[in-house]
Amino acid sequence: MAATEASAAKTAAKVDKTLASMGASMGHLGHTLSRRITLPVLAVGAASVKMGMDFEKNMRMLQTQAGASAGEVTKMSKAILGMKGLEEGPNELAKALYHIESVGIRGAKALDILKQAAHGAAVGGADLEAVTNALAGAVKTGIRGTEDFEKTMGTLNATIGAGNMRMDDLTAAVSTGFLTAGKGAGLSLKEMGAALAVFTQRAVPAQVAAQRIRMGIAFMTPSNKGAIESFKKMGIGQYDLAKAMNGPGGLGAALKILRNAYDATAS
Repeated sequence: MAATEASAAKTAAKVDKTLASMGASMGHLGHTLSRRITLPVLAVGAASVKMGMDFEKNMRMLQTQAGASAGEVTKMSKAILGMKGLEEGPNELAKALYHIESVGIRGAKALDILKQAAHGAAVGGADLEAVTNALAGAVKTGIRGTEDFEKTMGTLNATIGAGNMRMDDLTAAVSTGFLTAGKGAGLSLKEMGAALAVFTQRAVPAQVAAQRIRMGIAFMTPSNKGAIESFKKMGIGQYDLAKAMNGPGGLGAALKILRNAYDATAS
């Protein structure tokens, strides 16, 4: 009997020791899980919640500040969250979409512009909002050459590549209204981009160059009596340059007429 009790006590002691060891191990494991797994998971979760809140805030701005309807915001939110294959996340896309909606472009057209801007930003390593501003601004003018958004983005990238400017510079140039002047004269986005590239190659800032181009087009389509008389003295009719710009030669043809008339007058 005594031997049995002693054996039972010895076994109980071993069990206690084992349980104590397991308790220590579990405590260490719990600490490890908290430090290496639980805390990071909580951090990621908190970040995800914040990102979600930021996204909702940015999308609400479409309604409160860009004039979109509640239905448009709901539709666009689902569309952006479902976009695949883009480098930018939902928040960046929502911020960029704001600029498109702000100029009154809605629905599928707005989403198409957003996608092309995202691709353009990725190709050029540029800021998405800057690219979106330039693309949306160009499309909104309705100038010839902006019917296809992918080609429009390609033309804008080509303009930057041919000139001495960055996307932010091009965005500033578009803000001057020089593309609207080009549309009024019958010119294309490609022609206006080429003119801008030539100026910037000569160290003229893009925004300044755009203003000069806009003013130049205005001078080439005279409307007041004094300007019309000055053109007549050079042998140029009131609408000669406008017709040339609307023709196959575009801006280059009009400038050639103007240059030849000036040379003939000066000689």
